[in-house]
Amino acid sequence: MHYSMISRRNLLSIFLIITFGTMSCASDAEAKNVDIDYYVSFLPERKIAAVSIKIEDVSYVREIDFNIENSLCYDFSSSDKLTNNNGRLVWTPKKDNAELTYYCTIDNERKTQHQGKAFDALITKDWTILRGDDIVPPAIVRFAKGASTSAHLWFELPSEWNGVNTGWPPVIDDNKKKQGYRGFVIDNPERIFDRPTGWIIAGKLGTRRVKIEAPDVTRIAVSAPVDARFKQMDVLTFLQFVWPEFVKVCGKSPDKLLVVGGDSPMWRGGLSAGNSFYVHADRPLVSENGTSTFIHELFHMCTRIRGKENGDWIAEGLAEYYSVKILHKSGGSFKQRYDKTMDELREWSKSAGNLQVKRSSGATTAKAALYFASLDQEIQSTTNGKYSLDDVVHSLMQIIEVNGNDLKTSVKEVSGLVIELPE
Repeated sequence: MHYSMISRRNLLSIFLIITFGTMSCASDAEAKNVDIDYYVSFLPERKIAAVSIKIEDVSYVREIDFNIENSLCYDFSSSDKLTNNNGRLVWTPKKDNAELTYYCTIDNERKTQHQGKAFDALITKDWTILRGDDIVPPAIVRFAKGASTSAHLWFELPSEWNGVNTGWPPVIDDNKKKQGYRGFVIDNPERIFDRPTGWIIAGKLGTRRVKIEAPDVTRIAVSAPVDARFKQMDVLTFLQFVWPEFVKVCGKSPDKLLVVGGDSPMWRGGLSAGNSFYVHADRPLVSENGTSTFIHELFHMCTRIRGKENGDWIAEGLAEYYSVKILHKSGGSFKQRYDKTMDELREWSKSAGNLQVKRSSGATTAKAALYFASLDQEIQSTTNGKYSLDDVVHSLMQIIEVNGNDLKTSVKEVSGLVIELPE
């Protein structure tokens, strides 16, 4: 059976929902691990990816309900039952070695006022940059009670391409390697259904790597197309420089970090995912105003704090403030430079309106960063240095989606302070 569905993506609306189901053919005692393999072949001449999802043993799988309404994936096909209803595609695998195949358009233009044409996903004859979210639609997955998944992501590259990188650890499989596949282990303990999210870069690449032990082992890869004006060694050195202070704020070290570098016509900004982030080659390690896109996106990636109910200013303001604070604490700026950066943020924030908006603009983010700088000082003063805004960040990391009330509650729990939210 075949179904087609192509529509414009809303990248900020992609969520994975996990639900549970029961099956008469499987008891709790019989429930087991479900192996899922994702196969991706890039086809530059068609500007698409061919994707196949394979499940060897379907005994414990009831159905997988994909949300394809805002997806650029199309031509879904399977020998098992497929039901398309109002932008949802339900796959009901009944036979072992079940397979769902489809295609995904990769190029995605991002609207911008100043850059002209800019893309946050793109494929050329020499490389591609995209997110795993773009090629595996979000899904509601129903397994037998107690079942879990293990997943692998396999890439088949054009013969002239030399590599592929993701934020997931690589898997060594000699048989797959002989077949021409490059693989990664997809393991997200917070989800029952392991979906290959995060940034992906493949093609003719230049990649630099390092292993950091501070205190846990983190493997960092910085990768960009060979023809990009991206300075991988500068980025790698900078990340090692700020890493100790970053870990203090984050409270943990990720197992792996991928930094993807892009060049025009990719979007001139930074975008984070759960295990990786993208930055354009035009973005400096430290901007002239003393902030850092790299630390800003690193903060987003590790803490995963995001706003809800007009709370975007919280996530963006924290990331911007910590881009300044971590640089300062690392020795990258003296007190005079730190104060000058705060003055420049203060000037920038003058054009900001109410912080309680759906999306935080540059001026709004500057205003929020100043608020958090003041709050950090107040918490340290009130607790005689025992606590700081770092502890509030650790509290918010347990919530992830936060609003103003969550911030007020976390501050009170940490320091006893009753705060007023900025307008």
